[in-house]
Amino acid sequence: MAAQPSARFAYADVRYWSSGFLEQLASAGILQVGTAETVVCDGCGQGCEEIVTYVDTEPGGRPSAFVVCRGRDDIGRVSVPLAHLRTWTLRPEGLATWLARELHTRQEACPIVPQTLWRLGTTRFGNRYAHVFLLAGIDMLESSAVLQSLVQAQDGTSVLVLVPNEDLSAVATVEAVRYLGLATVLRADARGLSLDREALVHKLGKGRPRSTGKVIPFEAPGLNVWERLTIEFRDDETVVVMGGGRQEPLTFVEMGFGDGRSKHPRPDSLWRLLRQLACANGLLDWDRLGMVGVDQRLAPRRFSDLRKRLKAFFPGIAGEPIKPYSPKRGYETAFVARVSDEYLRRLLSQSDRAAR
Repeated sequence: MAAQPSARFAYADVRYWSSGFLEQLASAGILQVGTAETVVCDGCGQGCEEIVTYVDTEPGGRPSAFVVCRGRDDIGRVSVPLAHLRTWTLRPEGLATWLARELHTRQEACPIVPQTLWRLGTTRFGNRYAHVFLLAGIDMLESSAVLQSLVQAQDGTSVLVLVPNEDLSAVATVEAVRYLGLATVLRADARGLSLDREALVHKLGKGRPRSTGKVIPFEAPGLNVWERLTIEFRDDETVVVMGGGRQEPLTFVEMGFGDGRSKHPRPDSLWRLLRQLACANGLLDWDRLGMVGVDQRLAPRRFSDLRKRLKAFFPGIAGEPIKPYSPKRGYETAFVARVSDEYLRRLLSQSDRAAR
């Protein structure tokens, strides 16, 4: 597989990111701040990429920048705000160094495949130890081969590979290796950038989800309207949430839908309502409410509670996740609610067996 260039973010890529997040990544040595030499000109609407000309002003003044529109002769110079010309480039070695320090591996990050795979060291998660690696993504094929050989030579300790996001479509995954997207465990607040170790332990846990009493809201750059969100059920207790370039599997406990009255965690009635919406592709009319076990007299209150629960878990999204009730359509989600093909087949199979 040919090497890919380092990830670079322009203003258009990060304009909706949380305030201060870029500065925290740069301060941690994970991103390198730069200035663009070219930019897409918006003078005539053709989207041409033009060379930026920077102009120094008199002492004490502010510099400026412009491009020359080549699409039309009557436009000439097009001013470009300096803030739109900043760039941020991922420094994989900086990310590896920061992760090794945050994980308290007591080892320095060691590159195994140049600019792609780093050994971060061994650390403890709960009552288990794991050998941790960072896969930053240039030569994925060689990295997978190296990981395969490392797994075969390990001492039985778990192997965890951290990746920048949950999309593993470009990764030749290795059996017996656990892959985890950093977006699910990175935290940025007034104190700075950190790894949420509690979330890490929870993600690596096995068996039925335990109620920790802590729900971590789902946020992603650019995820500010419900129409950009998808919730897909994979089974009775697990969904995959997709939006803002982030994709994350979550249980009902992690989303705050656990029944607190039960000693052993189980989904509450709002989770079951959300699942019924997904089974109906986000639309439940009045007649169907009774068919899926929703008391029509209590429906307005139930859907109001579900709206509040979803808005609390997705705090960065404005508006209502479920549209106002329509006599013609019923209750309809503003986001995409669905079930996976495999889960749908299981549900249909269960229904067929019950009908016999």
